[in-house]
Amino acid sequence: VVEMDTVKSARGCKKMLLTMIFRNSNFMLVFLMKDGTQESVLAVFDYLTEKLGLEAFRVLFPVILTDNGVEFKDPDQLEHAPNNCPRTKIFYCDPQASWQKPHVETVVMLSHKKPDSVINVKVEFGEGEGKVPLDNIAKRAAAYKPKERVTYKMIKEYIEAKYGFKVHTAYIAEVKRDLGLPMYDAPNAVEELKQPRKHPTPEKVEAIKDALKHFEVI
Repeated sequence: VVEMDTVKSARGCKKMLLTMIFRNSNFMLVFLMKDGTQESVLAVFDYLTEKLGLEAFRVLFPVILTDNGVEFKDPDQLEHAPNNCPRTKIFYCDPQASWQKPHVETVVMLSHKKPDSVINVKVEFGEGEGKVPLDNIAKRAAAYKPKERVTYKMIKEYIEAKYGFKVHTAYIAEVKRDLGLPMYDAPNAVEELKQPRKHPTPEKVEAIKDALKHFEVI
């Protein structure tokens, strides 16, 4: 998740700063914009998409959390690249709940304070001596891309295709529980069963374990 906000650059100045902070690393990007309009925010998004490439942008910015300010009022434009391909998902904090994006709000507060010292860091992207190759950024971003969440449906389809028989969701849950894997509350779970729960046969247990290995769950 990336938290996003805008900050006034100086009193009486129309220029604004667009801040984007990565929750998992506290790494922050800051862009100087000519004003606080959505057109200026969109220009930053399009610039990043052009420089990084659409796939790298999707990996780095899968979900962006921000407030419902006027500069973010039309999420559809921000969520789609110039070629209309989806590039991210925009979510808003609840009204009067800026604490839901605490990282970037802390940065905003600190930006109004006078620093004790300043370190200027200049980073150039591209090919050549002293520049950071964009290909390296895309490769590192892909390496940190989270794995696809394995669902019961995926496991059931794998088993049916390979072994020719079906397994019940409860069987998969039982095997996962026996293996000590994380379990989640099912929204349709009942407190008391009408009939005694059946248990999977050894053949189906092995098939479920094979599927879990296939999807790198175990």
